Amino acid sequence: MISDAPPLRIHTEDEQTSPEDDLSIATHIPGLEDFIGSFRDATGWEVDLTSAATSGGFLMDADDRPADGNTPLELNIVDMASDLVPGQSCVHREKCDGIVKSVNQILADFCRTRRVIDRLHAEMATTVPVLLQSTEEDVLLEKLEAVIKQGMTILNMSAGGVYLLDDETRELSLRIQVGLGIDSLLAPSRPLKGSVADLEALVGNSVVIKDATQQAYWNIPEHYPSGICVPVKTQAAPLGTLWFFSDHQRELGENESQIAEMIGGRLSAELERESAVRSGSVSKKFTREIERARTWQTLQVPAVIPELDGWSLIGSEFHNEGIGGSIFDFRLSDGGDLFASVGDVQGGLFESGLAASSLRGAMVAHGIGHPQPSNYLHDVNNTMWNCSLGDQIGSLFHIQLQPETGIAKWANAGQTGAVVVGAAAEPYLVMEGSPLGTCENETFDGGERVLLPNSVLFAFNEGFRELFRASFRRCGDDDILNAMTLYRINTSDRIHEWIAQMMEKFDAYRSRPDVSFIAIQRKAEPSGDEIPV
Repeated sequence: MISDAPPLRIHTEDEQTSPEDDLSIATHIPGLEDFIGSFRDATGWEVDLTSAATSGGFLMDADDRPADGNTPLELNIVDMASDLVPGQSCVHREKCDGIVKSVNQILADFCRTRRVIDRLHAEMATTVPVLLQSTEEDVLLEKLEAVIKQGMTILNMSAGGVYLLDDETRELSLRIQVGLGIDSLLAPSRPLKGSVADLEALVGNSVVIKDATQQAYWNIPEHYPSGICVPVKTQAAPLGTLWFFSDHQRELGENESQIAEMIGGRLSAELERESAVRSGSVSKKFTREIERARTWQTLQVPAVIPELDGWSLIGSEFHNEGIGGSIFDFRLSDGGDLFASVGDVQGGLFESGLAASSLRGAMVAHGIGHPQPSNYLHDVNNTMWNCSLGDQIGSLFHIQLQPETGIAKWANAGQTGAVVVGAAAEPYLVMEGSPLGTCENETFDGGERVLLPNSVLFAFNEGFRELFRASFRRCGDDDILNAMTLYRINTSDRIHEWIAQMMEKFDAYRSRPDVSFIAIQRKAEPSGDEIPV
């Protein structure tokens, strides 16, 4: 467990001080001793800490549930005060019992709260947000405390604590302690600057203190006459320091420092392992959320594309991460007219997906009752304006087609584009317009033409332009039309295959754009001697 660090250098001091007195149990809770004395003086009854007679009680320095050797305590009236003045009457016993019962409840809540703080400090030691349930938190804390206790037993020390660095490596905070008292976790962080012993340990050296007269120089965090400070670190970076304290003067040497460093290595391994486990839990949870979002967005894609006699329709969406801002849509009116749209919303992974869902909802809300595509985009734009796209830019090409006559009307918002391939080919069917959601009551330019037999109207989002640019090193809509003509990409099925091939061959080291498109092909009219099927 010992990392590849420079050889340990041992610092020792020699003067002696008297050990501190052991603290009684009652002193673990500030003010409890004063309460016991004041209660005796005010009521004439003696109060003491005893084992809880029922399932209640509180635990001073352990978990909030009993364990081996860990008995809940409670205050109880044991007898009249021994120093009661003769003739002085006591307060009624039942009233005093009620007061003591209330204080016991307060003490139970107080100890439980401090224990929660203790757990959170242990959780923070892993440098990962708290994700585990309370039982798992207990396991982590007990495991880390057990490692420190093991070191204390081997080294015959009175207390130990792990002080971890903050993210900016400016302060050290006590995160795990044994024997220092749970109030020590409430102490403010220590600045790293001036903490000489900790700085020595963080560069790979152990520090052994035999005398308390040098506490000011070494800036020892606790008031003990002797101690050892060793690093807690991984191969990547230092995490903090591990201190062991003795309540009496000790002759500490190289053997003790090496054992302390082994304990520090064990703590480092436990913290690193716990951090890796929790990082994996975060990753798995995030992956599940991504999959749910992908499924949710997939369900919004048109499940069925309408079939029209004499026409071939196709549309698709390609999302880089399975979630994105590109959309397309096909709908038929009750009169048989076709309403089709293609577009996108720019933004990050989730924001573009959510904004695309809002755009799709606005499209559905305004239905297929508008006689003019420009009016349709006007209403969709106002809906998006009121819903506030934020800093995302929405683009949408919308077309209305009469299948019997081939008359097509369209309007465009943003950076979507369209070309006509085949008969009466046309490269710049639309020009870039105002994006959706950026201005209320915006107007949008439209157009109209007849789609002839053996022609295909191909509409696409800005992501397709990026895909085409990466494949052909050209970027104009006329370049798109020329490439389609050269490679005979003149049917809706061929367009779909062509785009799929470009997506497969896209540079694996670059992020693929989100692509959406629609293709509306008017088939050749059958000759007179053919029987339409």
